[in-house]
Amino acid sequence: MRAIQRKQHMPTVLPYFFSDSLRSRFTQDIHDAVGSSRISSEDGKWLQLLVGVSVEPNSDAPRPRADRLIIGDNSPDNAELAGALLISDPTPGVAPVFLSTLTFGVERFESRTSLLIALQQRFGDVSDISTIEAERVEGSLFEARTLAIMRQQAGHLERLLVQLQELPDLRAAAGKALQTALVQRGVADSVDVFSQVVQILGTDPGANPVVSSVVGTQYLADAAVQAFSLNVLPTGLIRQFLDARGLVLPQAQSELFELALADVVSGVRDAYEQLLSDYWMSKRQDGRTVRDFIGHALAACFLQHLLSSRAHGTMTEAEYRCLLSLLPSQPGNVQSIRVQRLSVTVAGQEPVKLVGVFLIDFPAEQPSSAFLYFSLSGFLRFDDPARAIAHVLSDPSRAELLFYSSLNDHLAIKEKGKVESYQDAFANVFFSEFADSVIALQKRNLRYVLGLPPIQYEKNPVRVDDALDIRGLLDGRLSNLHDSGRWRPEVLPFGQTWGASIQAGVGEHPKLVSEPSYNWIGKLKKLDVLLERVDVLHAGVEGCMRHALNRYLAVIGGPPLDARALWILPAAMDAVPVRLLSLALDRVCGYTQDPLSDSVVVAGLITPVLNRPLQRLPLALLEHILVCVQEEFPRRFEEQISQFYSRTVRQLDSSERPGVISGLVREYALRLELLVEKRTGLLPESVIESVQQLLDRPLPGLREALGESQVDAFTVSVQFDPESPAIQVPNAFVINNRLAHSSPALWVLSKGLVCFETLQALKDYVAARLTGFELVSHLSGVLAEPDRQRLLDHRTRTGTLDLKVKLQRIEEHFIETLQRGEVERQRSTVAYLYQQAVTWRVPSELFVNLLSAGERDDRNRQALGYLGVAIQFIIYKAIVPSWVSEASGTDQITLVNALQRFYVTCVGQKDFLFDIPSLYDYSCERLKSRFNTDFTEPRPDPESVRVTMAHYIPVPVAPGQTPQSIPAATQSVSETLVEYAIDRFLSRQDGVILLSSADDKPLNASLTPAYVRDLVRSLDIAAGYRSMLEPILAATAPDYLKRRKLFVDQIPSLDILRAFALRLKNELSEQAYTVIENVLDMPDAIARLPVNGCKMVFSPLQLLPAKEGCEPPRV
Repeated sequence: MRAIQRKQHMPTVLPYFFSDSLRSRFTQDIHDAVGSSRISSEDGKWLQLLVGVSVEPNSDAPRPRADRLIIGDNSPDNAELAGALLISDPTPGVAPVFLSTLTFGVERFESRTSLLIALQQRFGDVSDISTIEAERVEGSLFEARTLAIMRQQAGHLERLLVQLQELPDLRAAAGKALQTALVQRGVADSVDVFSQVVQILGTDPGANPVVSSVVGTQYLADAAVQAFSLNVLPTGLIRQFLDARGLVLPQAQSELFELALADVVSGVRDAYEQLLSDYWMSKRQDGRTVRDFIGHALAACFLQHLLSSRAHGTMTEAEYRCLLSLLPSQPGNVQSIRVQRLSVTVAGQEPVKLVGVFLIDFPAEQPSSAFLYFSLSGFLRFDDPARAIAHVLSDPSRAELLFYSSLNDHLAIKEKGKVESYQDAFANVFFSEFADSVIALQKRNLRYVLGLPPIQYEKNPVRVDDALDIRGLLDGRLSNLHDSGRWRPEVLPFGQTWGASIQAGVGEHPKLVSEPSYNWIGKLKKLDVLLERVDVLHAGVEGCMRHALNRYLAVIGGPPLDARALWILPAAMDAVPVRLLSLALDRVCGYTQDPLSDSVVVAGLITPVLNRPLQRLPLALLEHILVCVQEEFPRRFEEQISQFYSRTVRQLDSSERPGVISGLVREYALRLELLVEKRTGLLPESVIESVQQLLDRPLPGLREALGESQVDAFTVSVQFDPESPAIQVPNAFVINNRLAHSSPALWVLSKGLVCFETLQALKDYVAARLTGFELVSHLSGVLAEPDRQRLLDHRTRTGTLDLKVKLQRIEEHFIETLQRGEVERQRSTVAYLYQQAVTWRVPSELFVNLLSAGERDDRNRQALGYLGVAIQFIIYKAIVPSWVSEASGTDQITLVNALQRFYVTCVGQKDFLFDIPSLYDYSCERLKSRFNTDFTEPRPDPESVRVTMAHYIPVPVAPGQTPQSIPAATQSVSETLVEYAIDRFLSRQDGVILLSSADDKPLNASLTPAYVRDLVRSLDIAAGYRSMLEPILAATAPDYLKRRKLFVDQIPSLDILRAFALRLKNELSEQAYTVIENVLDMPDAIARLPVNGCKMVFSPLQLLPAKEGCEPPRV
């Protein structure tokens, strides 16, 4: 029954490039060619032999030979030549050849030379120096054609998206605006805002006890983006500007830089528009301008809509041929077709230009059908132009018009009122004017968004990117790629994303320049937060597979297909649906290679919807997609690692730069490490100053002003064989200043800074370390895993490993150079893990976990871990009492166990006195209640009233002399009124009571010492508290059993902890502690064992009244 249900849901509307559709199209093309006399009837019958017949490479039968065309060294990037077949007679000496394309059908040429001339006349991609090669098609002819079309279209969409990703961003525009402002103010000599560094100083002198007040650096271009977003540096931070040699600019020049930064807000618009114009007119590697490339992309999208409409039967063959004449490669008569751009007016306002919506009709025909062409969705056919116009003006279409209009016109379209349309015919080449209109709309959107109030620093670039988003106007399938670059996967109305509510948070500090933290743990936590921000941005191996599949699913067109939400449903009754991602990963890692059979594709993000199979994605087409993805996936995943740190990633509505964040983590971690080293005092001050210099002046040019005291930094590499390339040691660097007799130092992951007398001693240390622990342990992270394996293999082959250490001076940005080494380590390690996983043929779940862990294996995290341990050790030594730190290891373990027991029994659950206020709280509440009765507002606060008892000691005198009136000394004791009400200075009852306020405010005049004495006597806090406890702690109370159990559980752990602390302080002997522990651990006297032969008795303490004249009884 389940199989029958699948047959009932066989797909009816298939993509035009599906093999069955291509077979039918080829047959129809032969009939059309014969009917139009382009080929003879005999040629048609001969070509029909290819239909339904696999072309075998060793076949001797005189069947037609089919070859795919290859122009130059690669397949042509031309949709009209994608899947083109060169058909010839394999018999030698037979000259005529046939060309089969989807656009032109079947054509006959007398020779290959005439074919080349025809291709050169039609396509700009084929030049006079182009070479055309023919490669025989093996296997199924139409399946090979399907693969060729899919690969060409997927590659075209990816190239188009990559080109759009290169649109100038806000950082480039803000930097250009700052550069222009500096020139206008006469301070731009030798200053490049994209490479010049500005220092960030901490102005609080007590903030960080380091040799320099520099707490960070940033490029001037990044400061320009912050200035445009009206983001100010946090309190306590200021910028210090340097010249190209590193000299601090004088105050007058620094003020010019600050003024130039302020000019960025007004200068960004002109700078951005110029960058945009330069972008569109820039040349690509193929010699075309980006504008021409976009025009080509518009024509390619138009062709795809044409082919799909013809295949789906929504236009006639004659209409298809007529519309095909609009393409640049078609020699048809464009006079028979009219294309008009549309504009609309709402309520009599100015006309709004619609970009990407065209009215196409055929004026020579009567009656004339008409088409509305939407660049996003394709063609809509109408019986006449009037009905097409009525469709545009209808209310349901009003919301769609927002997509095809510029942002500044959205308010006009949303206005209520009558909608009218205007038509304007194209005067020049259709696609050339189409491209110009898209570019003009993008520029209008740019002006609009730059005129909006600024928002948060991380959101400003994203809002500008959304205004520049023209993907849907160029090819609607681009949004189906689900790329995590500059734009959302789905196209949302601009106002819905960037409405008025987004203005909240304006003026906040940028996340990458956060409030300064003046404690080590706070700094470490901020670095952890930055690493977490990078960690969540990784797509992982599943994300890479999703993007790879979506490249081909997008080619299908129509409603978006997302590989993450697709499932394969086998026909067997007990079969479980399998996620497409899991199936594809199983194929890639070699776990299974079973072809798909007797299954259907269903959708569902979390669970599949079994009764709704995807009709436009037949199983055979999905198999083709899996074949394409499997071939290219290793390269794509390796590129994902390296490109991750060099691109901007969109996270919801914020822009993140993983490479910048990771560099900041590395820089701030080194700065924090210097603070720790300075505190411990184990390194020479000169070494700390040298590393500080590299961080404060990361470019070598900025250290030139320091003269002989400037420091050089070096990367480290090792060579084990003169015939083999050197192996880079990514997480290590060497510092050495230029002074004579200077001592070099090495920083290496997991070890930190190490000083040496000579460079040779340093090299010997590196060689010894890399042939020891770093070589045998894959967890150290100093070497990339494939490099470590190379060293191990060499040692296994030769029996020895002699390493030659090389140092290479860092000529670029210090931190960025180190970070590039780490990125390369990640890339090569993940590539190695990938090959290992494929060799092992692990299942997809293990494959995902293994590679995702490798992708996220940032050694910055490991460095922070070592740094955290060092900080914790220093803090431990600073705050732990000496009686703990000086205790033996055994005693410290015992203390930890006692603390754990105390936490479990006392902290982890209620106290046995739950719901009972403490004596202090009880006293405070009684006093407040009494004050409410005795005083009016403002009433005294019993916790703010201090009671001081002063006791005066007179000067001793000899017998018979008169005492002096002035006392020799005064003794005083002070506590709050709450405490005084409890104990009434039990240690001393004689003396004078003085009252004062804790906040030095005058007390109420009625609050006198006499009043206080009477108050505490009448309240009698102790007696009242006992009265409150009696019914609560009585054996008949409802909670008595629960309290009793908690008491029995908690008192032993509490008192054992107290007793052990006293023993460590030497206030309690070892035997006394053992006795207490023995009694509390075993309260049963019968079961309790003696301690050192001494039997212990546990008795309650009773105080008995003494009789007159008798000694009190001993207890």
